[in-house]
Amino acid sequence: MNEDLARIVFAIVRRWWVVLVVSILVLGAVNWRVAEIPTRYEATSQFAIIPNESLGQDDTLRALGLLNNDTVAATFADVLSSTDTLINTFAAIEPPAAAGDDYELTATVEPQSNVVRISIEGPEEAVVAALSLAVRPLVESLVIDIYDVFQARFLTPADGGLEAVGPPQSFALIASVVIGLGMGSLLALWLDSMLIHRHMRSFPSDQRLTDGRPSGRKAPSGETTV
Repeated sequence: MNEDLARIVFAIVRRWWVVLVVSILVLGAVNWRVAEIPTRYEATSQFAIIPNESLGQDDTLRALGLLNNDTVAATFADVLSSTDTLINTFAAIEPPAAAGDDYELTATVEPQSNVVRISIEGPEEAVVAALSLAVRPLVESLVIDIYDVFQARFLTPADGGLEAVGPPQSFALIASVVIGLGMGSLLALWLDSMLIHRHMRSFPSDQRLTDGRPSGRKAPSGETTV
């Protein structure tokens, strides 16, 4: 096992230039592909589902009891994640625009809470920012329309939470280096094996070693050739 491992390592070191060339090619191809991916923008906001301020004390206590049921917040998140919500949000921005296929609106419930996280993602920064502002009054109205005992209270500022989200360049760089080294090592081993095999086949048959000596060589005096 140790001899086989040493032979593999020696072959890779001997063909180091193959590993280097393949690694550079893979790294260049991955970086070129990552650079072609357009930058996207994401705006996030959070709102809490709370009892409606217009409720009396008894109704407020009942509403608080309902909030202990996870299905309440999940229902709001499902409705907000629908295509209709995205279309209505696009219609509410100035100037109104048609909802594009490359824009996404998702709503998720924070673990063990009555807080819902809204994420809007798309290719144009200005449009994403406008959608993030336009969705807030829609959310407030939608919560009351679904369950009038509740209302939405946003926990994040209206002009915050916008950032550029691009491809994970650091991960792509590490992955390309690992893939390049792996492919280069395999190619180096294959090339080394092919060259050795070809080199051995180039010897004439009468010069190949037989029993430790070339078959065409006479045995020294005093030895008996079998």
